[in-house]
Amino acid sequence: MNILLWTLQIGLALYALMGGSWTVKTAGKLGAGDHARLPSSAWVTLGALQMLFALGLVVPGAFRILPGLTALAALCLAVEMVGTASILLAPKRLMSSGMLWAAIPALLAAFVAYGRWTLIPL
Repeated sequence: MNILLWTLQIGLALYALMGGSWTVKTAGKLGAGDHARLPSSAWVTLGALQMLFALGLVVPGAFRILPGLTALAALCLAVEMVGTASILLAPKRLMSSGMLWAAIPALLAAFVAYGRWTLIPL
């Protein structure tokens, strides 16, 4: 189980790092125009938080410094992914197809949080 949790943590961290860096890099485009749901500064903040949570999935457990932060980072990442996807996709009524890119990683992050809090704490 520990190997499964570490595999999920590393995979989710890479996924969130890539998504967060893309969000920060393209924040100007995402926050511009009439169709923008959030301003550019909010996109930069969301991308930076996503990268911070990605680091929180791996670094505390790897260095055994405040390992409880791993579960908290996983939970926060799940909430951030679903919240951002809901803001973007709910007005467009694309919940079924577009939400999968956030819902599946969010469910995996919630499993990591549960696993690190209850099943196998670090």
